[in-house]
Amino acid sequence: MKSPASHSEAEIHAQWGRLMIGVLALALAARLLAAFALEDHVQGSQRQFFVEGDANGYWELGQKLARGEQYAIHHPPRYVLRTPGFPLFLAACNHLIGTEIIHARFCLAFVGTGCCWLVWLLGARLFTHRVGFWACVIVALNPLQVGNSVLILSETLFTFFMLATLLSQLSLHSAITRTGGGAESQFPVNLLLRSGMLGCLLACTTLVRPGFILWLPLSCVLVLLASPRDRPSADKDPTSHRVRRSLSTCGVLLAFFLTMLPWAWRNFETTGHVVFTSLWSGPSLYDGLNPEADGTSNMEFFDRDQVMTRQDMTENEMNEHYRDLAVQFVRKNPWRAVELGFLKAARYLAPSPAVLSRRYGVLSAACAAFYAVFVGLIVLGVWRGDGNRSLNPLGLALSLGPFLLFLLVHLVFVGSVRYRLPVEFPLSVLAGAGIRQLLTRNRSTAAPSETE
Repeated sequence: MKSPASHSEAEIHAQWGRLMIGVLALALAARLLAAFALEDHVQGSQRQFFVEGDANGYWELGQKLARGEQYAIHHPPRYVLRTPGFPLFLAACNHLIGTEIIHARFCLAFVGTGCCWLVWLLGARLFTHRVGFWACVIVALNPLQVGNSVLILSETLFTFFMLATLLSQLSLHSAITRTGGGAESQFPVNLLLRSGMLGCLLACTTLVRPGFILWLPLSCVLVLLASPRDRPSADKDPTSHRVRRSLSTCGVLLAFFLTMLPWAWRNFETTGHVVFTSLWSGPSLYDGLNPEADGTSNMEFFDRDQVMTRQDMTENEMNEHYRDLAVQFVRKNPWRAVELGFLKAARYLAPSPAVLSRRYGVLSAACAAFYAVFVGLIVLGVWRGDGNRSLNPLGLALSLGPFLLFLLVHLVFVGSVRYRLPVEFPLSVLAGAGIRQLLTRNRSTAAPSETE
């Protein structure tokens, strides 16, 4: 028979569940409406995609996978220019609901709504359900997030897998630090299952956005630094804490490697080189570090050089060619490279995309105002948590880490608001804590329950 406390806890979960269904319904409706509006705008502009270039490549690869054709683009064929995560998603959309671009936008609308749900879970795990609710509201109704979620780009799918990875990291950390002698702390198989899930999700996220591979060593560091909550009881644990951390780290690395292995093996058989991500990092690097660079993406040099049509240059040679040119530019122009880093950081941190500033002044101003409030709430959340508790180091690492990691990456590559939008989802947890703090400032400072 359930106790009154358990009944109360169940009721609280049910209340939050009903509330979140409403928020997620609004998030989905906004994204479906954005899908129709964006498709109408694109067709009216006599274009295929809102962001030409990357979207064209993704769509072509997705169509080829859906038809069972060779995973390659350009002539002569290039096989490793894009990791297969997002094209596989587009191929699945083609099979599930239809082959039109609008059908893929519908699928992305559902994935984007799923991202809002994962933010709620992340906020609830790091703080309380109330903080998760406000974080979810922020990303569910943010106009930039709504519009960005239905673009034929990898950001939305990447965000979903990234948030799932962060939640998996929390789950593994909880299992490592649990010292009460329960099943989670006694049997390494539970740790291996959770570490295996984390490694698999890290790999899936990397296959959508290769730059996320840099999170792998950071994730392992977080596992190795995990401390038991109750050190005296840790001595009674049949499996030592150090062994649990070591087993977990090995499990993460092994699962990551095994998940990436089919792609890497295919690349080796195709190109003769072991490639775990893609062979597009060289041109991307030179895009941000060349004599004509200004912090924005401008691939005119690539069209001008026509390296894709050269029979005497393989994919790997092309990648190394542009990487070497970028390194040479930095060596000859170190201060210009530093200046470009500041320009890219400014673009990454900009209140609204440059395209809105040029064409839609009112919308750009609205985005800037929203962003200013958002940043203020984040600062408040970092400073004092939700008003009742501060965020622990792990929580700060998971909420701020992706944002800082991508900031550093895009100091080298080109900068854009587009690359910041996915990592605003973890940041929204801090903003949700800021809202919670403002709402409870004049109330009792008693600690909330775990299910609040």
